[in-house]
Amino acid sequence: MRVLCRMGKVNSPGSGGTIPLLFGGVSRSVITLRIFIPVWLWLYSVEAALGLSSAAGRKIVSGALLCVGGLLLAGWVAQETAARLRRSGQHASGTMDSVKAFLRRVPLLFLAPGITLLVPFFFLALALVIALVGRVPEAGPWLLGLWLSTGGLILSLAAIVWLIIGLGALPIQVVACVTEFPQSMEIVTRSFSYVRRQPALLLLGWVTVVGLALLGTLVLLVALSLTLVAIEAMVEVGAGGRPFFTSVAFTTLVPWLQGAEPPPDLPVWLPHVARLVPAFFLAAIFSGSAGVYLFVREAIDGVKVTEVTSAAGS
Repeated sequence: MRVLCRMGKVNSPGSGGTIPLLFGGVSRSVITLRIFIPVWLWLYSVEAALGLSSAAGRKIVSGALLCVGGLLLAGWVAQETAARLRRSGQHASGTMDSVKAFLRRVPLLFLAPGITLLVPFFFLALALVIALVGRVPEAGPWLLGLWLSTGGLILSLAAIVWLIIGLGALPIQVVACVTEFPQSMEIVTRSFSYVRRQPALLLLGWVTVVGLALLGTLVLLVALSLTLVAIEAMVEVGAGGRPFFTSVAFTTLVPWLQGAEPPPDLPVWLPHVARLVPAFFLAAIFSGSAGVYLFVREAIDGVKVTEVTSAAGS
């Protein structure tokens, strides 16, 4: 009931209607070249890393591309989406201006999530460091057992609670880093507060975003499949042969499936077109995350979209 009340309050005429931000972030922003092309190229780089001959090199390079590249792309897409929502149809800023603004935010983009992930490991390290005392004959296992049942247990529980809340706060931290800049000193505490105070509100936002992303991806997949089948059929019939209908869905999944091989007569250009499908889904998730953050920002703090993103200067 509280969540529904929040939704009604945010979606009232006087508040500017934040619910459509979820739809706007997933639909209007994703199809722009400045968002879609970088995500598409990122998928290609990860796919190329997965194809390395060295198993060790494949894991290291692909892992770095997934984590670092994904974080940078999530921040970039969130910045572009938030700026588009704030402008509301006005002329977009230049690409170079957006890139320069984003580069100023990159250190914070790594700092805030880094703090969130490092703190629980610091707690666990403190909880385990006293275990070395157990190796001292004079102390023996008694001191170790006493520590683990008191301070060590408390620190371990604190690390677990921090990690659980932190994992829910990480996605909105990425958005906050690029939209609240340079007034961004409270990113970690604010994101933790949102997860702790209104987890159902955040969950509602993410369910909406994922649902819209899946729906949009399905529409794109069907449209691509029908278009390519029609084009291929016309080409083959015009050449006097029989059409060979390929599956865009299968071609999309081939690079990520162990042991899956594409058909030998698969058109060379089809895998490139098929990558549009996962690229759209990931871009929609990254873009929708900006809508989620702006949604809870207004619902909980009463800060409107223009007030959040105007300080970002993007």
